[in-house]
Amino acid sequence: MTLLKDNLNTHFSKVFDGLIWKIVIDEKNDIAAIEIREPKTKSAQFSCIDLKSGNVLFDNLKLQEPWFCGMETISDGVLLLHLYVADTSPEHSAVLAYDARSGKQLWENYNLTFSQTQANSFKAFHTRIEPRKFISVDKFTGIEIAAAKTTNAETDFTTAIKVPQPVSPDQLPSTLKSGDFTDIIEGAAYADKKILSLYINENQLVTNKIFVFNNENELIFEDILRSDVQKQGFDTFFVYKNYLLYIKNRTEFVSYFL
Repeated sequence: MTLLKDNLNTHFSKVFDGLIWKIVIDEKNDIAAIEIREPKTKSAQFSCIDLKSGNVLFDNLKLQEPWFCGMETISDGVLLLHLYVADTSPEHSAVLAYDARSGKQLWENYNLTFSQTQANSFKAFHTRIEPRKFISVDKFTGIEIAAAKTTNAETDFTTAIKVPQPVSPDQLPSTLKSGDFTDIIEGAAYADKKILSLYINENQLVTNKIFVFNNENELIFEDILRSDVQKQGFDTFFVYKNYLLYIKNRTEFVSYFL
């Protein structure tokens, strides 16, 4: 990680014992919830980080079911996890709720399946009842509060998350145009800064690098996301408010203050 012209900018990172599988942001509380999976031991764990302070709120949260579990979402300070209907099925079952700041379990219900988040509640259905009847459940208590109503609240929500978009080579700053890069180039803008992610051919290996330029096209930050890349992909970073967030070497969560 190289800071060039903006050494006053703060950043933090956290290395996990496993592959970072999923990141979800609680935009009301600026908390990042992270799902980490270790295929060798078939174990999953969960962590929450306060993006404002950089503090790890809790780490290494594990369920009684070590592998066939995952993260649904985080919102309103509540982390919702799930199990699976069967070892061979991708279908979710059960809802387990945790306080996003302490990691303390709030409640669990093995008869519900999560469907959609709502303000202070979420939409769910009873796993064993057909046809499906959707209900609204209080996030904090797990108590059914009403029959779920059709609403556009979720789709009307304006997120502060910016995902990278494809960038053509002729849009690159001059300092990068001479590089031996592949066809996959992504970029995003925040305020007067431009973020770019490129796959670069170096010594017969492919390296994924991220660059941040100011409005004068001066390089102010760069980092290696992954070395010896075997399979190139998209969505290598995202911007949330004034945070640049990305995964480094598949195991490290990095937040850089733009």
